[in-house]
Amino acid sequence: MTESVEDRFGAIVTKHRLTRSAIKDFANFLVSLGHNIHTDARTIFKTPRTKINSDSFQHFGLIKGLLLKLKSGIIDGRNGIKLQFNIDGSNLYKSGTKAFWPILCRVSNANDSRPFPVSIFCGDGEKPPDLNLYLEPFLNELKPLEENGMDVNDRHLVVKSIAFICDAPARSFVKGIIGHTGKYACERCTVIGETVNNHMTFTAMSSRPRTNDSFRSGRDRRHHNEPTPLLRLRMDIVKCFPIDYMHLTCLGTFKRFLRIILQGNVSEYDRIHKLSNHLIERFNELVTLFCKYLPNEFNRKGQP
Repeated sequence: MTESVEDRFGAIVTKHRLTRSAIKDFANFLVSLGHNIHTDARTIFKTPRTKINSDSFQHFGLIKGLLLKLKSGIIDGRNGIKLQFNIDGSNLYKSGTKAFWPILCRVSNANDSRPFPVSIFCGDGEKPPDLNLYLEPFLNELKPLEENGMDVNDRHLVVKSIAFICDAPARSFVKGIIGHTGKYACERCTVIGETVNNHMTFTAMSSRPRTNDSFRSGRDRRHHNEPTPLLRLRMDIVKCFPIDYMHLTCLGTFKRFLRIILQGNVSEYDRIHKLSNHLIERFNELVTLFCKYLPNEFNRKGQP
């Protein structure tokens, strides 16, 4: 029996250990030449899809939640319905293996702009076992909304996805890219990282920016792990993922700044910026004083 083109292609992929993005590029090239083959590596190798059962996953509904929120009214509906999404994971117990991954939505220009859950996954491991199955019910509702809009109070409004707000590990998961400690991890440009004092550092200031087109075409293969199902959406997949303030500023720049002014042991240059013990005690007194005036929404009030 003659070996099919897809089987021969699969043998070549296995021999040379091609990445998923490379497999997709070569498969699309073969399709353009008239060959009838699949373009997804899992289909080519007949990889079984991991199921998410109903005991670990619950989809509450995007449209249902939107209709409830929009009853409160919308601010400046001329610009449509502006949606923000949050996808993140956290452990339910410090000593357990259960992970909790909700998909949250917020209508940023609705009078009631409080987030509501769209889907929730809860299971063993750090993240959902199959990104496609995890996002599928959510995307099946969002994509038609982006294309056709929705009717609210006898008005037809367009629907725009303006931001996916995630921390660094969650962004790499849902975008299908390498983790934030990788050499090619920068999400804004093609800078190549360097390891400095056991930390990945990006020093170049004139690298080529990443664009929506370059991301969707997988131009920088070293940046991608696998195609993300979010490519089904119309959004600019680079600009719609803001870099999170917590990791860049609070745990990055500001943490180093505090270490310099409180300890002064980063380098000989930094020692001259260390605060005196008297000033440190004064700052502690002010922090304690200000804590009484912070609203309840501040979970960590900075008490010394």
